[in-house]
Amino acid sequence: LAPGTHYITISYGNLSSSASFVLKGLPPLVPEIDQLYVLEKDIAISIHWTANTTFLRPISSYTLQVSSTTAFNQTLTLTNTSYILRMGVARGHTYVFQVRAVNAYGSGNYSDSRSLTVPNSGLLVPWWAWLIVALLLLLALLLCCVFCCCLFCCFKKAKQQTYIVKEYKADTGKNFEAAEEYQTTISI
Repeated sequence: LAPGTHYITISYGNLSSSASFVLKGLPPLVPEIDQLYVLEKDIAISIHWTANTTFLRPISSYTLQVSSTTAFNQTLTLTNTSYILRMGVARGHTYVFQVRAVNAYGSGNYSDSRSLTVPNSGLLVPWWAWLIVALLLLLALLLCCVFCCCLFCCFKKAKQQTYIVKEYKADTGKNFEAAEEYQTTISI
């Protein structure tokens, strides 16, 4: 059942009785900030949180508070579970974030505050970029192994052909030119 007014009728033989009841919703549960990182290219901060929604605690929007001082000085109303703060982000500053969920029955409590300091300089690389680099290095290593195996097989085959030429030369007693002709016919 969804929050709201509901009606019920109970019948037994010729007798029936109707009643109504109101199922009230509750304010949302506290969301959890699970990702907070700096986007170096844009000098921006990306924040993501997880919604804790239940049947009686639906979520219609979120209130995100941002602080670059001791008090929260920026409040945003959002409908999705992520936000990229681009305006006013400065290197060397620390930013604090907290978020709460809102529905028709009220506002939930704010999440625990999370903070992030934007580095003064340097290249910031997100974790997924390191994962891509690691996968590319693994692929390069795999290709090197395949290449080495191919070289090993080629050298082994060349060594076998040289052995055949030496055996041919020893068995027939013919000159080296005849052995080269025999090696050429084997290669084809």
